[in-house]
Amino acid sequence: MLSVNSYFDDNVKSIAFQGKTLSTTVGVMDIGEFTFGTSQYEVMTIIDGELEVKLPSPKAGTPLPTVISLK
Repeated sequence: MLSVNSYFDDNVKSIAFQGKTLSTTVGVMDIGEFTFGTSQYEVMTIIDGELEVKLPSPKAGTPLPTVISLK
């Protein structure tokens, strides 16, 4: 089943799909500044455009949960 979500006054849209073992989200972002948070491991792949990423400073011994792959 597909689930469509809208964020930041409709400037960010995502389509989520729950598979048998993993959930997957595909999204698009308009030009702007957005702050995202996550409580679980994520992989983000950028397929077009430019992205500036500012990661928070983690507390000692706390791994960052987000991996970003720029292509």
